[in-house]
Amino acid sequence: MEHETIGLIAGGMKPFTKGHFSLVESASFECDEVILFLSTKDREREGELAITWEQMARVLRKYLI
Repeated sequence: MEHETIGLIAGGMKPFTKGHFSLVESASFECDEVILFLSTKDREREGELAITWEQMARVLRKYLI
């Protein structure tokens, strides 16, 4: 019996960086499916880019879907 492997990646990822993309890409090579659990809270933290969930969704659609 074969088992499907599922990769789970959690984080805020605001902004979505090359490092995040590399992590997702690596998981996609190792797993049958990759699921991202992302923070939907619009927030500003020191050192982070202020980005709304709508802006983040556009980035994810462009690069991941």
